[in-house]
Amino acid sequence: MTIEDPSLPPVDDDAAAEYLAEADAAFEREDLGAALTLYHSLSAGAIFPGADGRDHVYHRLGVIHLGNGNDEEAYRWLNSSAAPGAKDLVRMIDAGTVDEPVDPDRVPDSPEELARYERAATSALENGDQSTFDALVARILESPAPTPGQRGGWALRMGESLLDRREYELARQWAETARAHSVDDTTSKAASAVIEKVDDALGFSASTHYTHTVEFTGAIDSYNAGDAANAKAGFEQVLADQSGLNDDEIKGSARYYLGMLAYQAREFPVAREHFEAAAAGALEREKGWASEAMLWRFQETT
Repeated sequence: MTIEDPSLPPVDDDAAAEYLAEADAAFEREDLGAALTLYHSLSAGAIFPGADGRDHVYHRLGVIHLGNGNDEEAYRWLNSSAAPGAKDLVRMIDAGTVDEPVDPDRVPDSPEELARYERAATSALENGDQSTFDALVARILESPAPTPGQRGGWALRMGESLLDRREYELARQWAETARAHSVDDTTSKAASAVIEKVDDALGFSASTHYTHTVEFTGAIDSYNAGDAANAKAGFEQVLADQSGLNDDEIKGSARYYLGMLAYQAREFPVAREHFEAAAAGALEREKGWASEAMLWRFQETT
């Protein structure tokens, strides 16, 4: 296997392993431009070889940016890495900056500032200050500073908090956001668990809620189970149906779920196209969700 375009993310585990090997080799021979491109592509693809692969990639990204004098980008990656030495470098960068008070009405615009918002949000949640927690998480998600993994993690915490408060529809929306931004199975499965609990609490099932074709309800069940391949095939079958059993609104709803699947795969232009179609003509439930999804960032710097 050869890497034809290192600026494009790897498509599977084998490709990711090759990207990592090439990136590490470039780093060792001090070809930092090539290494940076490959590590960024690994992050964009969200496929990390080995249990510590993501921490290793984020650490290397941080070290390269630090060496290039870009402290903000260095902080962004190092603060998301559990690799040995990463937190020491974070503390070193922290020591050279002046902390300003956290303002729940203002969006943090740097990774270092984001870290303070995250600490404040955690403290608010632990102290039961829900209004401050909600405001801080909203600002975190609006910020350009988080990695996709950070966005997914905070959306999940918001979804779990709303579930505990029995605000079920909002909890589901945040869990969907978490699943779309997840970069690992842990976050994705936890978000799916929140959605399942919401549906149980509301007595929702696809087969009773949607009076449409078996293809659509089957695709919904696959989607909720995390079976992306079968869900995508089912929703695409709904779009291709010419029988008249699937009307324009149900096809619009299928477009919403296809948009979610595309976003999870980091296919941002495809996701936006689906969300726009769903926001214009889906069933009311998915139409609202698609409108919310249109507010997401579609060009993460990963």
